[in-house]
Amino acid sequence: MTKPRIADYVAQLYRGWFRAGGTHGRLTPKRIGVLLAFSVLYPLIEALNWLGFALDNVLFPNWRHADLHAPVFIIGNPRSGTTFLHRLLMRDSDTFYVMETWETLLAPSVTQRVVLKSLARCDRALGHPIARLLATVERSLQRGIPMHGIGLRKPEEDEGMLAHIWAGLMPWGFFPEAKLPAAARFDDDLPREEQDTILRFYRDCLLRHAHARTNGQHYLAKSPAFSGKIVALLRHIPDARCIVLVRSPLQQVPSEMSLRSFIWHRFSDPLEPYPLKEQVLQKIAYWYQHPPEALADQPDDRHLFVTYDELTADPEAAVLRIYERFSLEMSPAYAEILAREAAKARRYQSRHRYTIEAVGLTRQEIVQRYRDVFDRYGFDTGAPGEAEEEDHAAAARRRRRPRRAGRSRRQRDRPRPADPS
Repeated sequence: MTKPRIADYVAQLYRGWFRAGGTHGRLTPKRIGVLLAFSVLYPLIEALNWLGFALDNVLFPNWRHADLHAPVFIIGNPRSGTTFLHRLLMRDSDTFYVMETWETLLAPSVTQRVVLKSLARCDRALGHPIARLLATVERSLQRGIPMHGIGLRKPEEDEGMLAHIWAGLMPWGFFPEAKLPAAARFDDDLPREEQDTILRFYRDCLLRHAHARTNGQHYLAKSPAFSGKIVALLRHIPDARCIVLVRSPLQQVPSEMSLRSFIWHRFSDPLEPYPLKEQVLQKIAYWYQHPPEALADQPDDRHLFVTYDELTADPEAAVLRIYERFSLEMSPAYAEILAREAAKARRYQSRHRYTIEAVGLTRQEIVQRYRDVFDRYGFDTGAPGEAEEEDHAAAARRRRRPRRAGRSRRQRDRPRPADPS
């Protein structure tokens, strides 16, 4: 059984407390609060998670034999349409099943899910007091977040599961250290033995999830970080299929710069508006270059490259290409859902824009650094150097809010139950 990388966790926490002077993770009241959470709450949560893993072997030993058949991974640099495509495809619940945030972070074991679902049923019987509290907390956390909506019942990047062994890129978001983590260039910068240890743990988590699922045939993951670990992924899940989303660097770079800046300012008090700019640009370059290289020798029916422009201009056609490439059957019910969602996406207008100049870069810098990307995909080097928010689904919900303005204040403020059942 894979063990958590306790030494790496302790070393990073030590640097956060005692080696952060003059860095982006300098000690401020906000930063102290974050470090306290990782020093106290994180070990408590992980103790429960690992107790759940141990109990799985006793209570649900068949999880190791679950059917993880041809899972589909949506990869590519963040802010390239990964969330939009993931939420389009997950509506086909006959074909796909996903992992929600509460399952990824708080209940990675089968045992924990059984317990939490039992508690959720009790909560419903009592009138949803816990669900209402969670909905209030989620709304509070969502305020001021310009990206797509978050929530315990919403699917997110399953890279979060690697936090249970203190691996992957998630720690970098909480600990803005100057060196680009080796996890960003996973296939090239981590020793083979370490890669296999991490991917074995990840695959075990997927098997547990497959054992606990109630619908769908293929696991569907939004996994941008797997852009850097495709070779290792295919060693451990040989029948995995990849959808690689690609967006022009003129739009993707400023959007991800804004995203990374938001995360680091949320959990730290960095010394500048856009910290670690060079490291982010290096990471972006690798995640552009590595997927086509890693997938070059794979059969055509195992991967598909889709540009952001193709996806947003005609979502329905893009999804049909995916189903055709992977020999998936689309039900009439999902075809109707897809047509409706595609129509909404075509009417979408973003409220958030991210420009090259705002993040302190120039068009020339981006074109020179990512010249191979422009050439490979035919992106226009003279296109506008700005990006719109990618989350069409969240925007569609916001557009519908004015129609409910006639409801009473009490009805409008009533939280929607958010239990994990």
